[in-house]
Amino acid sequence: MKENGTGTDFSRIIPAGEIIFKEGQQGDCAYLIESGQVELYVTSKDESTPLSLLGPGEIFGEMAILDGSRREASARANTEVVLSVVSKEALSERIDEADPVVRLLITMMAKRTRETLRVNKSITQKKKLKIKETTNSNTAVSYTHLTLPTKRI
Repeated sequence: MKENGTGTDFSRIIPAGEIIFKEGQQGDCAYLIESGQVELYVTSKDESTPLSLLGPGEIFGEMAILDGSRREASARANTEVVLSVVSKEALSERIDEADPVVRLLITMMAKRTRETLRVNKSITQKKKLKIKETTNSNTAVSYTHLTLPTKRI
């Protein structure tokens, strides 16, 4: 493995539709998206429920290496994706070098995020959510929204 300029171990090219990791697996690395889109989703009763759609510059899979827990969701390449792989060791080294207050902040944010993910997972398994992506035409920034289906009266 060699450094690829982003402080990561190496890059991977993932074809569209390929599963990157599955919910419940132990995590040994995180991924930084260089190009393409990745969908995070949960599965219940053989039905997938999307949680978020991620794009270039976003990181995912970090929770499992921050707190040592299993993956809370699955990740699938929506398009061909180029990912920089961030090893547990590389991330831990950077966190260990951080100020103690920053380390505490990271730990607390990871804990709160995991708790929120569990609540959201419970909600999404009960209600089918839809992902809608919009782009601000002035800034070219994309936003991902989760919407609940509405009942017509």
